[in-house]
Amino acid sequence: MKTNYFLQNINPHTTQQKIVYNNQLTQNIENALKQKNILISNLIFSEKKETNTINLDLFYRTNKLKYYRNKIKKIKSTSSLVKKDSNLILNLFQKNNLNVKIRNLNLLIRKKRLIRIFKKYKFFSTKLFNKRFNLFGDFIKVLTLFKQKKASPWLLCYLISTTFKSLQKKKHGLFTSFVNQIFKDIILEKNSAVEGIKFIIAGRLKGKPRASFTKITVGKISLNSQNKDIQKTQLHCYTIYGCFGLKLWINYKK
Repeated sequence: MKTNYFLQNINPHTTQQKIVYNNQLTQNIENALKQKNILISNLIFSEKKETNTINLDLFYRTNKLKYYRNKIKKIKSTSSLVKKDSNLILNLFQKNNLNVKIRNLNLLIRKKRLIRIFKKYKFFSTKLFNKRFNLFGDFIKVLTLFKQKKASPWLLCYLISTTFKSLQKKKHGLFTSFVNQIFKDIILEKNSAVEGIKFIIAGRLKGKPRASFTKITVGKISLNSQNKDIQKTQLHCYTIYGCFGLKLWINYKK
């Protein structure tokens, strides 16, 4: 079960088989939406008596939105397209006796902040995102949401791994510099909700014969998480240079 999945209000006498079923259900939901270029930022599955509820925070990728624009030209705005697709997903789950609450993260993006971030990282669009401008668009959108504390650490880590996946070894150094810069900007952001960030990438960096790791720490990260709001996520990234492990810790202000 990934860190972006939460099972709430489960009866302590719930059988192990039901818990396994719930985990499989969340995994199937993620895979089905990912095939449609829709990413899940948060998925919360709660169970009360005979009522099952799923809360979804969805992020529609740029490829998905462009597909809508090309297919349906009569729709006046992208937001109406996204709302229509959310209703289709909602009806799909209701047929299976599940109550679903969907929050569309794309509607929470502030355009002025998005333009400002785009101009700031425009240099990397040709260096790290060559011929992947849609991915660059996804990245700055999620970064905008993350600064607003609307996107989960898993969603940010997933796009970081997707960016790193197809990079040549000579660009690994530039990649770590890029990640370090965006983390510093998150910490220095005015009224930022993040107090500290730690990121570790392990593997054959720069094509070296032996695996190594690079650690980036910005701000304050406490080893004692009892009195802190620290969220952790980790992913595996498969490249032509082998498998890389990515770990991300976010220390939020209380």
